[in-house]
Amino acid sequence: MKVIIDISPLKSKHKTRGIGIYTRMLVETLVKIGGKNQYILTTKADDIKDADLIHYPYFDLFFRTLPLKKRLKSIVTIHDVIPLALPELFPVGIRGSINFFFQRLALKSVRAIITDSHNSKRDIIRFLKIDPKRIHVIHLAASKDFRKSTPDAMDQARKKYKLPNSYLLYVGDVNPNKNIPRLIEAFSIVLKKFPNQHLLLVGRAFANKKLSEIRAIRRTIKNQGLRKKVLLRSAVPLDPSDDLAAIYSAADAYIQPSIYEGFGLPILEAFACETPVVTSQAASLPEVTGDAAIKINPHKPKSIADGVRKVLTLKSEEKRNLVAMGKAQAKLFSWTATAKKTMNVYGTVLKG
Repeated sequence: MKVIIDISPLKSKHKTRGIGIYTRMLVETLVKIGGKNQYILTTKADDIKDADLIHYPYFDLFFRTLPLKKRLKSIVTIHDVIPLALPELFPVGIRGSINFFFQRLALKSVRAIITDSHNSKRDIIRFLKIDPKRIHVIHLAASKDFRKSTPDAMDQARKKYKLPNSYLLYVGDVNPNKNIPRLIEAFSIVLKKFPNQHLLLVGRAFANKKLSEIRAIRRTIKNQGLRKKVLLRSAVPLDPSDDLAAIYSAADAYIQPSIYEGFGLPILEAFACETPVVTSQAASLPEVTGDAAIKINPHKPKSIADGVRKVLTLKSEEKRNLVAMGKAQAKLFSWTATAKKTMNVYGTVLKG
């Protein structure tokens, strides 16, 4: 079987985001276990005719990422449709609405859709009116590079990125669904009981002062008087790396306060690094965490703060149990399983 995979996300702003990590990890694993399959990796997928099918690993609701006419049987990965679930947070102009019309039209000739979670599948059925039989849920996974770091590695990461001894961690983007301003408000509550704590926000977007989301985050930090307590670090590589694993490992807790997620990959990365997790009881997140995290209501800063205070006051045995549950939960997901299930979808489409 000859499969074209569009690797455009690896050449764009998505390279270090979840979409880029998905594309890279999927491609690497498919090539590793591919057997007799041949994979053509290109940013000009639509120009190649000599193949059995084509996989587009990224779909944008409001930009033209999918061709209307397809020469080959095609598969597309739709990671989520969050802007449709939360339209009040993601306003769309006229151009976006026109692009959305053509993107929906382009989906009609796609043979199969892959998505990251059962929650995203329900959303795709609801908002895009897709036949459920065409949608395949294939979970993501943490890279094997994420594991508990040595004390030396953690100390080196602290020195390199000028990190304090005690910190709570968030890793990711700054989109409105990520709920960062409420996390900061919750952190100000946590400080009343834990004055030596810090909040570390890691992600490339934190360097972009022009983003409205970053302006809102900085305004919240200023209003809460937390300039010395909330640390923004944009230089940490978000690709699987020793630095990021060490930063996860050294954190007192990982916090994912999202209002909505299509999956929630950093949670599995934190689990794999043996860091306790506090996260929302919302969208796909319970699907990822199982019972291995402390759950909060993302709409209420006090609830987020209560979850953080709970994890910080766990007794040693309680913390060990929670960490062990998280580590076991992370092992339920693997890129090998993701790649094999993706290959099964390829085979189903080719036979259809």
